Amino acid sequence: MRTEEQEQQLRSLSTRAARTIATTSKSVPQMQGVTPRWLLRAPPGLPLRGDDGGKLSILTLLWLLMQVITPFATKVLNGDGAFQARFTFYAGVQVVAALLFMAMVRTIRRHGLFREGTPPGVTTGALIASGSLAAAFLLSIPLSFVSHYAYVWWVLVPVLSGVARRVHRRRQQAQP
Repeated sequence: MRTEEQEQQLRSLSTRAARTIATTSKSVPQMQGVTPRWLLRAPPGLPLRGDDGGKLSILTLLWLLMQVITPFATKVLNGDGAFQARFTFYAGVQVVAALLFMAMVRTIRRHGLFREGTPPGVTTGALIASGSLAAAFLLSIPLSFVSHYAYVWWVLVPVLSGVARRVHRRRQQAQP
Protein backbone atom coordinates (compact mmCIF):
# COMPACT_ATOMS: atom_id res chain seq x y z
CA MET A 1 0.00 0.00 0.00
CA ARG A 2 1.31 3.45 -0.96
CA THR A 3 1.55 6.34 1.45
CA GLU A 4 -0.02 9.71 0.69
CA GLU A 5 3.45 11.16 0.04
CA GLN A 6 4.22 8.42 -2.51
CA GLU A 7 0.88 9.06 -4.25
CA GLN A 8 1.67 12.78 -4.42
CA GLN A 9 5.08 12.07 -5.96
CA LEU A 10 3.48 9.85 -8.61
CA ARG A 11 1.04 12.62 -9.54
CA SER A 12 3.55 15.47 -9.72
CA LEU A 13 6.43 16.18 -12.06
CA SER A 14 10.00 16.14 -10.90
CA THR A 15 11.83 19.47 -10.93
CA ARG A 16 13.90 18.29 -13.90
CA ALA A 17 10.81 17.27 -15.90
CA ALA A 18 9.04 20.55 -15.12
CA ARG A 19 12.12 22.56 -16.18
CA THR A 20 12.36 20.57 -19.43
CA ILE A 21 8.70 21.25 -20.26
CA ALA A 22 8.99 24.93 -19.35
CA THR A 23 12.09 25.50 -21.49
CA THR A 24 11.00 23.44 -24.49
CA SER A 25 9.70 25.51 -27.37
CA LYS A 26 8.48 24.59 -30.78
CA SER A 27 10.38 25.70 -33.83
CA VAL A 28 8.71 27.81 -36.53
CA PRO A 29 8.24 24.78 -38.86
CA GLN A 30 6.61 22.82 -36.01
CA MET A 31 4.20 25.69 -35.27
CA GLN A 32 3.37 26.05 -38.97
CA GLY A 33 2.49 22.36 -38.98
CA VAL A 34 0.11 22.72 -36.04
CA THR A 35 -1.74 25.86 -37.07
CA PRO A 36 -2.99 24.85 -40.54
CA ARG A 37 -4.25 21.57 -39.10
CA TRP A 38 -6.28 23.49 -36.56
CA LEU A 39 -7.55 25.89 -39.21
CA LEU A 40 -8.72 23.06 -41.44
CA ARG A 41 -11.08 21.92 -38.67
CA ALA A 42 -12.03 25.22 -37.02
CA PRO A 43 -14.03 27.64 -39.16
CA PRO A 44 -17.28 25.99 -40.19
CA GLY A 45 -18.26 26.52 -43.79
CA LEU A 46 -14.73 27.10 -45.04
CA PRO A 47 -13.47 23.82 -46.48
CA LEU A 48 -9.77 24.36 -47.19
CA ARG A 49 -6.93 22.55 -48.86
CA GLY A 50 -3.21 23.25 -48.61
CA ASP A 51 -1.45 26.33 -47.27
CA ASP A 52 -0.19 29.63 -48.67
CA GLY A 53 3.33 29.47 -47.27
CA GLY A 54 2.65 30.74 -43.78
CA LYS A 55 0.56 33.91 -44.10
CA LEU A 56 -2.62 32.08 -43.14
CA SER A 57 -0.84 30.54 -40.15
CA ILE A 58 0.25 33.94 -38.86
CA LEU A 59 -3.21 35.44 -39.34
CA THR A 60 -4.76 32.47 -37.57
CA LEU A 61 -2.43 32.78 -34.58
CA LEU A 62 -3.18 36.48 -34.28
CA TRP A 63 -6.93 35.81 -34.54
CA LEU A 64 -6.60 33.13 -31.85
CA LEU A 65 -4.79 35.66 -29.65
CA MET A 66 -7.82 37.94 -29.94
CA GLN A 67 -10.05 35.04 -28.90
CA VAL A 68 -7.86 34.53 -25.83
CA ILE A 69 -7.92 38.25 -24.97
CA THR A 70 -11.72 38.59 -25.38
CA PRO A 71 -12.69 37.16 -21.94
CA PHE A 72 -10.23 39.54 -20.27
CA ALA A 73 -11.59 42.45 -22.33
CA THR A 74 -15.11 41.48 -21.23
CA LYS A 75 -14.06 41.62 -17.56
CA VAL A 76 -12.45 45.01 -18.15
CA LEU A 77 -15.63 46.25 -19.83
CA ASN A 78 -17.71 45.26 -16.82
CA GLY A 79 -15.43 47.12 -14.40
CA ASP A 80 -16.03 50.46 -12.70
CA GLY A 81 -14.85 53.90 -13.78
CA ALA A 82 -13.14 55.11 -16.96
CA PHE A 83 -16.01 53.95 -19.17
CA GLN A 84 -14.55 55.25 -22.43
CA ALA A 85 -11.19 53.53 -21.92
CA ARG A 86 -12.82 50.22 -20.98
CA PHE A 87 -15.29 50.46 -23.84
CA THR A 88 -12.58 51.37 -26.36
CA PHE A 89 -10.39 48.45 -25.26
CA TYR A 90 -13.20 45.91 -25.65
CA ALA A 91 -14.45 47.32 -28.95
CA GLY A 92 -10.87 47.53 -30.25
CA VAL A 93 -10.27 43.85 -29.52
CA GLN A 94 -13.46 42.98 -31.43
CA VAL A 95 -12.47 45.19 -34.39
CA VAL A 96 -9.02 43.61 -34.61
CA ALA A 97 -10.50 40.09 -34.39
CA ALA A 98 -13.02 40.84 -37.16
CA LEU A 99 -10.35 42.39 -39.41
CA LEU A 100 -8.02 39.44 -38.86
CA PHE A 101 -10.82 37.03 -39.77
CA MET A 102 -11.49 39.06 -42.92
CA ALA A 103 -7.79 38.90 -43.80
CA MET A 104 -7.88 35.12 -43.31
CA VAL A 105 -10.88 34.78 -45.62
CA ARG A 106 -9.29 37.03 -48.24
CA THR A 107 -6.06 34.99 -48.08
CA ILE A 108 -8.04 31.80 -48.56
CA ARG A 109 -9.83 33.35 -51.53
CA ARG A 110 -6.71 34.90 -53.08
CA HIS A 111 -4.70 31.68 -52.96
CA GLY A 112 -7.59 29.42 -53.97
CA LEU A 113 -7.27 27.25 -50.86
CA PHE A 114 -10.77 25.81 -51.12
CA ARG A 115 -11.44 22.13 -51.56
CA GLU A 116 -13.23 20.94 -54.67
CA GLY A 117 -16.98 21.32 -54.41
CA THR A 118 -16.92 24.48 -52.29
CA PRO A 119 -19.95 26.61 -53.23
CA PRO A 120 -19.04 29.76 -55.16
CA GLY A 121 -19.27 32.95 -53.15
CA VAL A 122 -18.93 31.28 -49.75
CA THR A 123 -16.40 33.92 -48.72
CA THR A 124 -18.61 36.87 -49.60
CA GLY A 125 -21.02 36.19 -46.74
CA ALA A 126 -18.14 35.82 -44.29
CA LEU A 127 -16.59 39.08 -45.48
CA ILE A 128 -19.88 40.98 -45.24
CA ALA A 129 -20.64 39.64 -41.74
CA SER A 130 -17.12 40.32 -40.45
CA GLY A 131 -16.99 43.73 -42.11
CA SER A 132 -20.33 44.71 -40.58
CA LEU A 133 -19.12 43.55 -37.19
CA ALA A 134 -15.87 45.52 -37.48
CA ALA A 135 -17.71 48.65 -38.66
CA ALA A 136 -20.27 48.52 -35.86
CA PHE A 137 -17.64 48.13 -33.14
CA LEU A 138 -15.40 50.77 -34.74
CA LEU A 139 -18.24 53.30 -35.03
CA SER A 140 -19.26 52.66 -31.43
CA ILE A 141 -15.89 53.83 -30.09
CA PRO A 142 -16.33 57.57 -30.78
CA LEU A 143 -19.95 57.31 -29.63
CA SER A 144 -18.75 56.07 -26.24
CA PHE A 145 -17.15 59.49 -25.65
CA VAL A 146 -20.53 61.17 -26.18
CA SER A 147 -22.94 58.68 -24.61
CA HIS A 148 -23.03 55.56 -22.48
CA TYR A 149 -25.51 54.14 -25.03
CA ALA A 150 -22.82 53.29 -27.58
CA TYR A 151 -23.80 49.65 -27.02
CA VAL A 152 -26.73 50.31 -29.38
CA TRP A 153 -24.35 49.95 -32.31
CA TRP A 154 -23.56 46.42 -31.15
CA VAL A 155 -27.25 45.55 -31.30
CA LEU A 156 -27.40 46.89 -34.84
CA VAL A 157 -24.68 44.48 -36.06
CA PRO A 158 -27.06 41.66 -37.08
CA VAL A 159 -29.39 44.17 -38.76
CA LEU A 160 -26.58 45.83 -40.72
CA SER A 161 -25.17 42.47 -41.72
CA GLY A 162 -28.56 41.20 -42.90
CA VAL A 163 -29.19 44.34 -44.96
CA ALA A 164 -25.74 44.11 -46.55
CA ARG A 165 -26.32 40.46 -47.47
CA ARG A 166 -29.72 41.23 -49.03
CA VAL A 167 -28.23 44.08 -51.07
CA HIS A 168 -25.43 41.78 -52.26
CA ARG A 169 -27.91 39.03 -53.22
CA ARG A 170 -30.08 41.48 -55.17
CA ARG A 171 -27.04 42.77 -57.07
CA GLN A 172 -26.05 39.20 -57.96
CA GLN A 173 -29.57 38.38 -59.13
CA ALA A 174 -29.71 41.57 -61.22
CA GLN A 175 -26.55 40.60 -63.12
CA PRO A 176 -27.12 38.58 -66.31
